[in-house]
Amino acid sequence: MTHPKCFFLLFDLRLVWQRIFQVPGAEPVGLTELGQKRQELTQPYRPASEDEMEEFQESEDEDAVDDPHPDAEEDADEEDEPPTCNPVRPVPRLRPARPHAERAEPALRSERKERKLPSQMASSVLYNEVPGAVEAFVELEVTWSKSELSKRMLKYFTGGLTATEGKGSWAIAARKFLEKGLRSFSNACKGRKWFARAGVVLKPVLAKAAWELIQDCDNVSECSIHALEHLVDEVYMEMTEYQNFEVAVHKAVLHSFGDQCEEVQQKLMTALHRTHEGVQKELEQANNQADIFAKVEAFAELWVNKSMERAAVMVNPEILTETAIVELFKLLLAPEFSDTYSCVPPELREGGRPKSWRFLRLYVREMLERWDDRGESPRPRKRPMPV
Repeated sequence: MTHPKCFFLLFDLRLVWQRIFQVPGAEPVGLTELGQKRQELTQPYRPASEDEMEEFQESEDEDAVDDPHPDAEEDADEEDEPPTCNPVRPVPRLRPARPHAERAEPALRSERKERKLPSQMASSVLYNEVPGAVEAFVELEVTWSKSELSKRMLKYFTGGLTATEGKGSWAIAARKFLEKGLRSFSNACKGRKWFARAGVVLKPVLAKAAWELIQDCDNVSECSIHALEHLVDEVYMEMTEYQNFEVAVHKAVLHSFGDQCEEVQQKLMTALHRTHEGVQKELEQANNQADIFAKVEAFAELWVNKSMERAAVMVNPEILTETAIVELFKLLLAPEFSDTYSCVPPELREGGRPKSWRFLRLYVREMLERWDDRGESPRPRKRPMPV
């Protein structure tokens, strides 16, 4: 179809031709008519109404009845009459308007566009709630400003959102998000003065964000907000336990073996870390019916033997003296930085701390005597060099 701008050019040329060359027989085209035609051609397209379509169809039918062979007559007229400069006005293309039922509702289209992913909804919750939550402990922060603290907290928790996308169990998705975010948060802020009280204001925010995150999970109908809050409490307690254990081990080793080099201290910490969880599982499988204090003593005996035997393989066993080992485990079972925390399992802390540490010295002495009776330390002998 010819573009409307081409007709502007034709009308302009027609006007110039009439004014300059005064073509005889041509009707003068004034500026008013030219403006009207220009306005008709530049009108925006609109669908024809039903009345216009009927009128157009009737005019077409009448033309067909009056002149059954319009093309032949037009060809004859063209041969007899000289060509004129009058352009042929194109027949407007009319089409019926689309029924209302076929057109998409604009409200539904906007809803489809505005629908966000669960991770985006959870991110919005964090960006709205975290700045208000940090106000509870921002006065204890001496290095970071409020905006800097909010920015860091958002970075810690939004990092775990993309890793949990996809359908699956809501408990697994929520746990992954919480563990990754809390791990980043605890590693960066465990030395801050406000770290212990941050959980009171952060746990409700994390529960709201996790609720938005699990909305596309397969079994989300089985979850309730109370179950999600319980999961947040559980994961937060695990994070707190891990951080307290890290601090207790670090301070106990530095106090008991402070005269050793950093490499030896790190190996002792590794031995304590790698045996702690195994001792807990072994104690649970034993299913001992004794009282709490007897279970604490049994846990201490297992941990002393397994951790020090591993440490004797990693460091020189001569540094593992009775005094140093007893002092080490006293600080592990009763850390100085906390009145309630202990490296024993959480279910064994209800009875409080032991009043006497005689059992601890007894276990250490028995272990060292056993090493002496075997005539060798747990440290393996080096293989002789081949001749």
